[in-house]
Amino acid sequence: MSKVRHNAHVLEWKWNAVHRVPSPALRDDNNCTVKAVQNAFGWSLERAYHHLEAHGRKHGRGPSWNAYKKAVEAACKATGRKMIVEDVSSYGRTIKTAQRAFSGSQTYILGVRGHTLSFNKGYTNDWADGRRHHIHTIWRIA
Repeated sequence: MSKVRHNAHVLEWKWNAVHRVPSPALRDDNNCTVKAVQNAFGWSLERAYHHLEAHGRKHGRGPSWNAYKKAVEAACKATGRKMIVEDVSSYGRTIKTAQRAFSGSQTYILGVRGHTLSFNKGYTNDWADGRRHHIHTIWRIA
């Protein structure tokens, strides 16, 4: 019997599976801070990942709140925007009520217990969209 030969595409797939490792930004599970910066500033996932990594975020872990605030301020400075700390009571206590009060043309980053998300022109790419989690921080990116 003759040996069975693989097609070229099978050999290429095997080579890619062994030798190409996806970016660490794509392999990170606990990346709500990265996704919030990505959505707020319109960056790619990798750019947001490396920006937060440069400000002390470890792979698979969220940064401390102070480090995250400094990273967002640095992102604002890099894009020529300004971060304004808003009073939570003026928007409502939960994500769902705050969404109704947001201006459709503004960008917001919300902090809830153990999670963060952003709204850019009314859009978010987060699972907490429309949830009733209590907000502790709102930053408006102007």
